[in-house]
Amino acid sequence: MNAGGGMAILRWRPSQEEIVLVLAALLFGAFALLLPGFLAVENLLSLVRSVSILGILGLGMALVVIGRGIDLAMVATMVVAAAPWKARSTA
Repeated sequence: MNAGGGMAILRWRPSQEEIVLVLAALLFGAFALLLPGFLAVENLLSLVRSVSILGILGLGMALVVIGRGIDLAMVATMVVAAAPWKARSTA
């Protein structure tokens, strides 16, 4: 009860992170059900390899944020990080 004597209504508002997580989980589940071979080990490894560069960039950005620095050269960092990887994959 609140100060006015009525029942307090609790409203839950999902954060952006929660919405993205739920949508990603729904898409993953839908793909797993609708696409044959989606849960195959080869496909999952391919997905992990595809997003690994983004994970590395995310870790770098986390270190910058934790260190309270500002990194305005994220695109340059991505190019430097991706160039050797791209060179290996095309060779």
